[in-house]
Amino acid sequence: MALLRNLNNLIKYDVSDLTVKRVIKQLTDPEAVKKSKQLPFRYYTAYKNVQGNRLFSDAISEAMDIAVSNTPELKGKTLIGIDVSGSMEGDAIEKASIFGATLLKANTGADVILYDTEIKEFQGSGRVPVVDLADRIIHDATGGGTNTSLVFQYATQKHYDRIVILSDNESWVENNWGGDTQESYREYRKVTGDDPFVYAIDIQGYGTKDIVGGKVKHLAGWSARLLDFISESERGTELVKYILSIEL
Repeated sequence: MALLRNLNNLIKYDVSDLTVKRVIKQLTDPEAVKKSKQLPFRYYTAYKNVQGNRLFSDAISEAMDIAVSNTPELKGKTLIGIDVSGSMEGDAIEKASIFGATLLKANTGADVILYDTEIKEFQGSGRVPVVDLADRIIHDATGGGTNTSLVFQYATQKHYDRIVILSDNESWVENNWGGDTQESYREYRKVTGDDPFVYAIDIQGYGTKDIVGGKVKHLAGWSARLLDFISESERGTELVKYILSIEL
């Protein structure tokens, strides 16, 4: 990770072609990336910072795709709902998009939808680089209001083992559109008979909640450990035991 943080310095001081080749080789070494256990999110800031240098940006994109293999595999079907409303502009939508793109690329059983006051199905191939998938999600963000109840209305079309919602949870505006997240969640379970895990990830860490339930888990803030938590919680790992297992 120190190398990623110093790429701009290498560009600034115009290092030799030989050094550039060595750096690229190190960045894209599959064994080194897998051994690092880093997830694609950790590379994203560096990718944005070096976009003026095609060699480095291409190398980081390649490393991000290799890093997808470090993502915990989620069994079964996953629905990923990404809030693309106006309040998600900037850093929030970037975090949500790279998280959603990573889940989509790492899990063949994942569907992605984008929502504000409408639902848009996101069509993405696992062959597309993860950074390009993230950029497409950002590009498709429409910037309307937030109606999280639409996620559960959409989910009635299929059976899902888990639903991951990436939002700032500012869904109070949905009342203006006749929506209610808690009611839609209740109706979804009634209609389908399903009781999937629901992970409401509050990207901005505001602490707001618009849904409660026995298998609903609210995660506030942003961390690459979120995927580890999802994987461990479904295996029945006690939360305290999981926290103690994390190397600080």
